[in-house]
Amino acid sequence: MSSKRVAIIGAGISGLVSIKSCIDEGLTPVCFEKTNAIAGLWNYSDVPRDGDGGALYQCLVTNSSKEMMYFSDFPMSKETPPYLTPQWVLKYYRDYTDHFGLQKYITLNSEISKVEPASDFDESGKWLVSIKESGKEERTESFDAVMVCTGMYSKPFFPKCEGLDRFKGEKRHSNEFRRGSDYAGKTVLVIGDSHSAGDVASDCSRHAKRVYISMRNGTWVVPRMGPGGVPTDQMGNKRLNHYIPDNVRQFVLERIVQSKIDHEKLGLKSTRRMFSGSVMISDDIHNRIFCGALKCKPGVQAYTEHGAKFTDGSQIDDIDVVVFATGYTMEFPFVDDSILADNFKDLELYFHVYPPRLPKGTLAVIGGVATVGAQGPVFELQARWATRVFKGILQLPDQETMLEDVNRRKTKLYNTFGRHRIFFPPVPYQEELAEQIGVKPNLLKTFLTDPKLAVTLVAGPCYPAGYRLTGPGSCPKKARATIMNAPENMLYPTQTRRTDVSTTTKGISASFLLKLLIVVVLPLVLSFAILSH
Repeated sequence: MSSKRVAIIGAGISGLVSIKSCIDEGLTPVCFEKTNAIAGLWNYSDVPRDGDGGALYQCLVTNSSKEMMYFSDFPMSKETPPYLTPQWVLKYYRDYTDHFGLQKYITLNSEISKVEPASDFDESGKWLVSIKESGKEERTESFDAVMVCTGMYSKPFFPKCEGLDRFKGEKRHSNEFRRGSDYAGKTVLVIGDSHSAGDVASDCSRHAKRVYISMRNGTWVVPRMGPGGVPTDQMGNKRLNHYIPDNVRQFVLERIVQSKIDHEKLGLKSTRRMFSGSVMISDDIHNRIFCGALKCKPGVQAYTEHGAKFTDGSQIDDIDVVVFATGYTMEFPFVDDSILADNFKDLELYFHVYPPRLPKGTLAVIGGVATVGAQGPVFELQARWATRVFKGILQLPDQETMLEDVNRRKTKLYNTFGRHRIFFPPVPYQEELAEQIGVKPNLLKTFLTDPKLAVTLVAGPCYPAGYRLTGPGSCPKKARATIMNAPENMLYPTQTRRTDVSTTTKGISASFLLKLLIVVVLPLVLSFAILSH
């Protein structure tokens, strides 16, 4: 009996890991990529291209550190820097593709125009996929399953505002931005309160005549390097953290962030608490404000022919360019809206993966989430789960149960942010997916057999390799080595000038911290967990 054919739409991050997951489960992946290269938006183009969603700019650096963003069975080399420029990221995904032989499953310059259920879908679960391949006539093929891997950054979003149509200056989205020097001598207004807004405003401030950044609700600015030289995402994304009540975590993290950057004095202060408002990963914006090269403004109330009026009554009259770093909208133009809606309010996905109203679970959306941390490992777990469902090893629950899950997640996110969006910490969601697949680490068992690894799993960063310790696709020895060597690998590229560590900078020993964790912290955490139930 031949293996099931799975159509994979897109060869970006989620597409590549979906191909790999299909191969692991004995399925036959057939991937269609509309551009001429793999790895999606990580391919830099100096000139904006028609139909571009998310795009790179020259000053971009990843918001996640290397030990948190690799795929679980393919760690990054120790030579890779702690945070990556696009060149390093692209190299990693190309190396991943070559290592696992994925290229032969990918057809480039092939756009999907339509995906619809076959006439016997209720029985077979099959899909008809219409393909426009460069230089060939459009054709339709039948597939046993479909993985939609087109991501969340499909279409640039421009917020509506009074007078925008009258503004005579340039109006651009951040997906058209490439370098700050293009704005030399101009007055620039950047709209946005997250990562790209901070990058664009900071880069422009080195070249432009004047630069302003407009934020409706402010933001929380988080530097990449945390206390002790540890990457911030490694501090935030730990299993241990999620045993602590949300309000306690909010309080602690807000104090840490505020101790580094005085948000109120710099005009950055958010009107919302941490985890319920915007976050901006930036090592630069506060310094650019502090030296007078960049000024913060509140939300825009209305545009004039040559400027903007703000909600505090202030006005700027000589704006040359407005750059909208306002994100993207998700769209699925090849699938009927009744299956995949083009807006967060109406989109229904069980576990953010499966449309719950289909009679057969043979269509999965991989990469349709945004997380406060590395996204590649999240997409990988989605793909590993979906392919095991396609193969019939795992079963989806009934429609009522799935819809209850959809409504619960949507309600929680709406209550958190006051609007419909899909944005959350990765760790709890990863643990849920891992439990579905059967790869969630058994912490109690590990404490009894390998206490050093167990402490790292609980109190250390939630490294992707932790999901290769047990269950299907496991490689426990390699995974353990990857986890335990992570701190050394993280800092290896920066140790180009060796220095002696004085007794005044050694700080608390690792053995003391281990004892403190076992004797004090863990009992407190367990108490919190017991009381919360």
